[in-house]
Formats: sequence, structure tokens, C-alpha cells
Amino acid sequence: MHLRLATRKSPLALVQARLAAAALQKAHRDMEVELVPITSQGDTISGRLADHGGKELFVHALQQAMRAGQADAACHSLKDVGADSDEFVLAAFLPRGPAADALIGKSLAELEVMDAPRIGTSSPRRTGLIKSLLPGAQPVEIRGNVGTRIEKIAAGKIDALLLAAAGLHRLNLQASIAQVLPCATFVPAPGQGIIALECQRAKGSIAGLLAAVSDPETGAAALAERAVAARVAGDCHTPLAAHATVVNGQVQTTCLLTAPDGSALARAQGLAEQPQQSGRQAAEQMLDAGGRQILAQINAGG
Repeated sequence: MHLRLATRKSPLALVQARLAAAALQKAHRDMEVELVPITSQGDTISGRLADHGGKELFVHALQQAMRAGQADAACHSLKDVGADSDEFVLAAFLPRGPAADALIGKSLAELEVMDAPRIGTSSPRRTGLIKSLLPGAQPVEIRGNVGTRIEKIAAGKIDALLLAAAGLHRLNLQASIAQVLPCATFVPAPGQGIIALECQRAKGSIAGLLAAVSDPETGAAALAERAVAARVAGDCHTPLAAHATVVNGQVQTTCLLTAPDGSALARAQGLAEQPQQSGRQAAEQMLDAGGRQILAQINAGG
């Protein structure tokens, strides 16, 4: 049995694809997994990624490879994957890595005593959250792979860097972490830390093979967090956070919207047996708690 798995060419994407391949080969002893590295438009453009379609550019390139018959399935960082598709299905969610964000270079306590610390991030969510904690912080737009971003600290271009802890662990760079920010307060992006496997809906046999490596608790969290994003209709410009866990058989979802400058936060929780219900409940409460006003401010460009 031979399965072609599309992946981006970045070091982190390749590590994640190899983790997926190993899980598939463990579940299906007769399976050979071939990685199909793809270069996306998101890997080649300069400037702010959000101005060119956001992280979904990475996803679309892999989907096109499946559509063209170059690959049978694709490996994604779930937080890059947008709304559900009629053509494609997320068939498996590997066991989640650390969901939290991490500071590299300096901890919050060290940054608090600095005058206008420069903090590297390309995420509107991280920008809003760090500004809410450190009003004097100066977010610096930063792109490139993880290693390139870390080098900017040594070069003196930034004082600290915000990245997903899961990626640092998968690249064996956890020693560079100055502080892990707790998910309860610095709420991560929907799907952060989750590796998802996708295939075309019409390829039911492929979906069945992929489903064998799906982790139930991770899958429940993924569905709840994506339900938040779907209700808010968030895109790469939306400073939206969502984090779900399974607690005593129920799914608890925390979600948050932040103003881009960190001046306002709307936050809520949902608890239900069904993941999507938990996510929708949390999203509705968040919108009622000031989220609609924050979205209106963002949409007005303020």
C-alpha cells in the first residue's frame, strides 16, 4: 500500500509530515508513505502574509496537489486550515502537542521592566494579547521559518519572539524557550499544536486509512475550536483565540477576541458534551460580552 502525503517544504512542516508518516505506518504495517514536498505561494511572497490571503495559501497549494493527482492526502498545521470545505475533509487529528504560545529571548517579567520592548510576531492575536499585558510593547512584523526568526534576536533586531511551543518542541528547540504562556490567559489560536491530515471527500478509502491515527480527545478539541472560528467567521486578520479540552467527558472551550491594540478583550467559556455545541456556546457568549464591538472596530479599520 502506497500513500503520497503532500507537505510544505519548511523544516517544521517536514518534521510534522514525518510524524504523520510514522503514525500511519505504525497503524498500517503494509503502508509505504511517500512525502510530496510542495512550495506554496505563501512561501515565496514578501510582505505581510495577511495581505495576500493569509496562511490558507499554504493549505491551498497542498489541496491543489491532491486535486491534480500528485498526492493522496495532505499534512497541515490545523491552525492554518480555514473553513470546512465541500471538496476536502479533515480525516485525522494526531495527538496534540503543547497548545500554548512561548516567549523566546526574554520572559514577561524581563520585558515588563524594558522601555518599549520589541516583540516579533506576525499574528494579530498575539499582537493584541501581548499589548494587553505589556501596553508599551512594540510588535515587530516577522516572517520566515522558526530558525530565521530566532536569529533576529541574536542580531539585535528584536528583544523577544512569540511562537507556538509545539513547533519549538517538534524542532528540538525547547531549550530556547524563556517562558511558556499559560493557555488560560494567553489563549492560543484555534487548532494550535494540532497536526491534521486531509484528503478529498470523494476518496473515502483514503479517509478511512487516515482516520486510524486520529486521537479522539484532540479531534474533539479541534471540532470545538473550529466551531468558534466558524461562528465568528474569523480569518487571518481576526485576533481570535480558542482552546478546548475534554473534562469528565465534556468539552470545555475558552475563546477570546482582542482589539488589535490590546485595549479591549472579550472572553467566554462553553461546556457541552458535543464539541461543536461547546464551541458555538462559547463563541455566542464571547460576542455578547463585547466581541461584536471589537469585530466592528476591526472591520472599520480602527
